[in-house]
Amino acid sequence: MPFQYKTLFQDPTPDGYVNLRLVLHMMNIAQTYTDFTDAEFHEFVKHLLLIAKKMVATWRHLARYEEVEVVHGKDGPSLCVVMSISS
Repeated sequence: MPFQYKTLFQDPTPDGYVNLRLVLHMMNIAQTYTDFTDAEFHEFVKHLLLIAKKMVATWRHLARYEEVEVVHGKDGPSLCVVMSISS
């Protein structure tokens, strides 16, 4: 089964962590150590990309949260978030 490299999604994480540490390694493992049929391989890629996109969404959420949480110095605004959990 021939492999082609395509841009499947944009990885905004620093140094492309999700792409380099998850997607490329899993694709390499699938290519080297499995005997997937074409249908199985496409299903594998579909699930792998779903996981990668979820990880990127989580990273984006955390990055935005960290931007808001940054204290802008003694004279600048700061934000305090209080969460309550009711049972």
